[in-house]
Amino acid sequence: MRESASLACHPRPTASSPQSVTFSNMRTATDALAIGNITTSGDFKVTSNTCAASVPAGGQCTVSVVFKPSKTGTRKGARTIRDLNPSSPHIVTLTGTGTNPVLRMRID
Repeated sequence: MRESASLACHPRPTASSPQSVTFSNMRTATDALAIGNITTSGDFKVTSNTCAASVPAGGQCTVSVVFKPSKTGTRKGARTIRDLNPSSPHIVTLTGTGTNPVLRMRID
């Protein structure tokens, strides 16, 4: 699993386009992966989640996150996935940069 993701620069307080991460259950046979929950912190929010309570062996699911900066500058957060795997929780560090909105004027 990817351990970090950057959602680039984005003007506050609007939300970025979603960034998706696909999770794969690499287990074989009938060994389903039980998903406890998926959460985010900081200026990041889950907008789409196809991960059910259980991902079948060889199956995949996708989680999409948006960045909505509350302040300018570097903003940090995390996406945390909890399951019944002994290595749980799985934490993906998220980083984005909040910028001030740009005002454009046209004088005719």
